[in-house]
Amino acid sequence: MTLTSLIQKNKIFMSLFFIWLIACSALLLVINKGDETLFCELNRNKFLDIFFSFWTNTGEGLFFVAFTIILSMYKFRYAILSIIIFSASGLFGQFLKKIIYGPVPRPSKFFENIQKIKGVDGVEMHSVFSFPSGHTITAFALFTFIAIISPNKYGFFWLIFAVLTAFSRIYLCQHFLIDTFAGSAIGTIFCITFWIWASNWKWLQNEKLNRGFLTKK
Repeated sequence: MTLTSLIQKNKIFMSLFFIWLIACSALLLVINKGDETLFCELNRNKFLDIFFSFWTNTGEGLFFVAFTIILSMYKFRYAILSIIIFSASGLFGQFLKKIIYGPVPRPSKFFENIQKIKGVDGVEMHSVFSFPSGHTITAFALFTFIAIISPNKYGFFWLIFAVLTAFSRIYLCQHFLIDTFAGSAIGTIFCITFWIWASNWKWLQNEKLNRGFLTKK
């Protein structure tokens, strides 16, 4: 598989992803860092608090692990690819977060001596290692993966689900827009890169890997 063929097969998801990148880039040019946090602080409601507190879990490593287990029920090849993509993107994200950029302040720390940030009740606000957003990396890797293995017509939903996870990190005062923007790019690029790369791995094309624990094909 080539990059061109993958994009052609997933036109809806990829088109919307590029629109997302362009929109984020434009927004980053016109707002100040922290404006997005203050916007969320001024527009909170109980429904959104509950929804985003729940939805943000789609960016947890455990969610990806559960997804991989489900894949293994139907096709071992997909489960193996899932493990590779999640591990590679996650480790790269942690390398950037902990080694390259270090303890970049999160919203709670950023506004510490400027304005009190309340956040959402019951959600602990972390203070450092803001860049990039690990949850967003995981979510975009996950939903890009799902988009690739599912019909093109569902691409709109997968992209929206990924964006909701990214926005949840901002809404919950865990990250800034730049963090989720970078996370979305990393997660998607890693998923696409390893998917194309793995298509040339002969051992992964073994017919036995086309079956899963629940299938005998």
